[in-house]
Order: sequence, then structure tokens, then C-alpha cells
Amino acid sequence: MSAMKQARVPLVDEETFSQEVLAAEVPVLVEFGAVWCSPCRALEPLLVGLAQEGAGRWKVVALDIDASPRIAAKYAVRGAPTCVVFSKGVEVSRQLGLTRRETLRALVERAGAGAAQPSP
Repeated sequence: MSAMKQARVPLVDEETFSQEVLAAEVPVLVEFGAVWCSPCRALEPLLVGLAQEGAGRWKVVALDIDASPRIAAKYAVRGAPTCVVFSKGVEVSRQLGLTRRETLRALVERAGAGAAQPSP
């Protein structure tokens, strides 16, 4: 099995979303996707690389919109893939559709810069 097949973005669902995303200490990029979505599959290697690059500074997870429709509806996800960055439990940016790793990196880095500010 190739390394590409072994490396996967961790999945979150309706049971784990709050803890893994909203309560996270670092910014989290959530890829809202689906098994049937070809662009989502194309995005996966970029997300794996981004997760490895940002280890400790940000997290990258995936959520299946068909398996967790309430979360997708709550965040008004209308298409797949949709990447949403959360910081301190709040959506801070969003990118719809297949995109470049650099674009996604910029989204999480901006969120990380804001998250690095100490609380009053």
C-alpha cells in the first residue's frame, strides 16, 4: 500500500465535531465533503500535506455531509467540497470547491495569527 493511501485526514461527525473542532485550542480546517465527490477525493492529498505541515499550529479534519447532515446544514454548506476554518469555536473563513494548497494554508495561517493573541 502506498504512503498516499495510508495517510488520511481524520474524520469528525456529529458526535465528535464539538470536541474536535469547536473546542480545539488551535485553528481547525474542516473539509465538508462526501464519498461520491470526485473533487473531495482530489483535495485529500493536499489536506494531508497541510495537516502535516501545520502539526501543532492547526488541525485538518474532514466531515461527511451525508453522514452528518445536521452539521452541514448548521453551517450552510451547500456544496462539496467546502473548507471552513474555525478558530476558538467560530467560523472565520470559508473556501468553496477544489482549490490550491496555498489558498487553504493562507486561510489557516490567518486564523492562527488571530488565535495566537492572548485572551484578556
